[in-house]
Amino acid sequence: HDVELERALVGMYAQGLQSGQALRNIVIDPANRKAYDNFDAAEKAFADAFNAAKTAAADPDSAGVLTQVEGLRTKLLDKQRAVISLAANDQASAIQALKKEETPLWRELREQLLALKKQAAERKALARADAESFFRTASLAAVLVALVSTVVAAYNLIVLRRRVELELGAIPLRHARCLRWWSLETSW
Repeated sequence: HDVELERALVGMYAQGLQSGQALRNIVIDPANRKAYDNFDAAEKAFADAFNAAKTAAADPDSAGVLTQVEGLRTKLLDKQRAVISLAANDQASAIQALKKEETPLWRELREQLLALKKQAAERKALARADAESFFRTASLAAVLVALVSTVVAAYNLIVLRRRVELELGAIPLRHARCLRWWSLETSW
C-alpha cells in the first residue's frame, strides 16, 4: 500500500504545482482559454490522485492527514476560484489574492503532502529492509539444511557400504592391498 500511496502523493503534488502554474497563467492572461483548460485538467488529476491516496492509505495516521489535506484542498480550491474571478476584471487584486491567500494555502498543503510522502517512503524502506533480512535468513537456513543433508547423506553412504561389505564378507580394497604388500614382504 505504501508504494501506491507514495505514487498518489507524488501525483497530487505534481498536479498541485500544475494547477498553480495554470492559475498564474490565468492571472497573467485572463483571455487565454488554454490556461483554464490546464487548470481544470490539473484539478481533475489531483482529485483522481487524492482518491487513489485515500484507497491506499492503510494506517489511521495517513488517513487522518489525508482528511486534513482534503480540507486544505477545499479551501485552496475556493481561493483559486476567487483569484480566477478577480483575474477577469481586476488583475491587481488577483495578484494580491494569489500572493496573500492562495500561495500560503498551497505551501501548507504542499508541506502536508511532502510529510505524508516522507512517511510512506520510510515505511516502504522499512518493509524492504525487513524483507531483505527475511530472505537473507531464509537463504542461510537453506544453505545450512543443504550442508547438513550432504553430511548425513555421506555418513549414510559410508555406513551402508560397510554394512554391505560385512554382509557379503568382502575384503575392502584397501585391506586387500595391505595384505598383498605384507605377503610380498614375508614370502622370501
